[in-house]
This record gives sequence, C-alpha cells and structure tokens, in this order.
Amino acid sequence: MHRNVTLNNVRFNWLTVLEPSAFKPGDPLRYRAEVLIEPDSEADKVLMDAIKSAAEEKWPGKSDGHVKSAQINRKVCRKLGTEMPPNKDTGELPSHYQDAVVLSTGRSFDRDGSLRVFCRRKSTGKLVEIDKDTTIDDDLVRPVPGNFGKVLVTIWGWEHSGAPQLNCTLESIAFTVEGDPLGSKAPLKTEAILDAFGEELEEGTNPFGE
Repeated sequence: MHRNVTLNNVRFNWLTVLEPSAFKPGDPLRYRAEVLIEPDSEADKVLMDAIKSAAEEKWPGKSDGHVKSAQINRKVCRKLGTEMPPNKDTGELPSHYQDAVVLSTGRSFDRDGSLRVFCRRKSTGKLVEIDKDTTIDDDLVRPVPGNFGKVLVTIWGWEHSGAPQLNCTLESIAFTVEGDPLGSKAPLKTEAILDAFGEELEEGTNPFGE
C-alpha cells in the first residue's frame, strides 16, 4: 500500500533531479534526493505518521514490529543523521547530518516516468516548472544542495526475502528558499593565497578590495 505525503520546510543534500542517472553502467536510470529534516518538526511528524500508516496497511496488526525490524536493519527510508556514513576523506560526520533526520528518496525513470521539478521565482513568488533544458537565471531559486523547499513523496512497505522494508518514492520536488551551500567554507583571503603562492600582488589590481 502507498501513502502520499507533502513535507514542507526541508533542506536538500545530494540531488539528481533534472536528469536521471545510473549508479553504475547497466543499472536502471533513477532520480535521487537526500532530504534533511529537523527532528520532531512538523515535516518529521508527517513522515513518521506516513511510515506507520503504510506499515499498518501492508502488515495489519503487525506494523509496530515490522517498523522496528526495518529500523534495526536500516531498511527504512527515514534515518538519523548520526547513522549516515562519515566523510571518506576526514573520517568525520558532516555537520549537516548532525542533529538532523535524513530521508532517502528516489524515482525509477523506467517504472515511474520523469520527475516534476519546480523552482520559486523570486520576483513573483510563484513556482516555475523546469527541466534539464531550462535556463536557470538569478531570479529562480536554484535546484542545488543547501537550498530549502518541499517534496511530495510516496511511502510504501514491502518484503524482500521475508524482511520488511519501508521505502520512499520521490513524486515531485520544489526549491523555494535559498540556503548556504552544504559543506561550504569561508573563501581564502588574498593575503593567504599570495603567501601560499609565494608571490606579490600588483597594487590596485584586487577587485575584492581586501
């Protein structure tokens, strides 16, 4: 059984939304989005209710046990940020996963068709539907990690080799508010760059005014 829900005021991380891709050659084409949710927020409560409802429809009278089993085996679309893998270079958990709930969602291009993507136009406040050929100008909230918005998803339960799973299909995504790029850091100052280069800067040639 399937439960359709809208999650508002969420933040986006990994994104493959304008054109589907294969994880490796020969794999089916998929859209993907990683959604960061504030724990115990309205969006988190809506997501948990949908997971429980989908489980009850799939396994009447046994849903609580099946949800717990899926969580233990990490076969549920909602995870805690602390369960996510650390950065492979630093070995540390990225800061955006800390104190966050993570929703992993995707969409099969062959089975489910194209993903509907929207961006808010800043000058009008209205949504604009876009695709991979759309020119994204500065008046649109860009479909990039770090920005905020809303998603329409379908929650559904099934069993694989007798093990319960609770999955999430991405139906549509909207980018509505700009945020800082995830994993960004302050840019180096001119003086630090010149020290690293072992060079001097010609006077009057710094457009950044540092």
